[in-house]
Amino acid sequence: MNTMLTIVCRRVLSVVLLPVLFACNGADPVVKVTGTSMAGDAQINRYTISFTVTNSGTRKQASNVLQFVDIFQDDVKRDTRSIPPLKPHQVFSTSYVYPRAAGAGEGTTTLSLRLNMRQPAGNKANCSTANDTATVTF
Repeated sequence: MNTMLTIVCRRVLSVVLLPVLFACNGADPVVKVTGTSMAGDAQINRYTISFTVTNSGTRKQASNVLQFVDIFQDDVKRDTRSIPPLKPHQVFSTSYVYPRAAGAGEGTTTLSLRLNMRQPAGNKANCSTANDTATVTF
């Protein structure tokens, strides 16, 4: 009987309580690529990368939050986008245009979009860093 009770208690703990204990209880900005498009001519193709930052957390960010999405190619920073403080479930949309030679091979360029939290330090404005980066290859 005690063994059965122990097994049931462990299952309840792992299925019900652990997700609650480790849930993000604060703001949680998530970076996501939402689309790409290309326009160009015989020399240059211009790739427009559309992306969003969504606060998937339960709390709003403070009004003094300083956050950016930095855009990297091969660990070289190419550009940055400022992101305003976000309320719970608020979405901020923006885009970046990347020029590339028309003759470049398909699938040879990868960009990494990385959330950069400058203020405040700690997890008050971002309680989970697991979803702070998105990549796109074209």
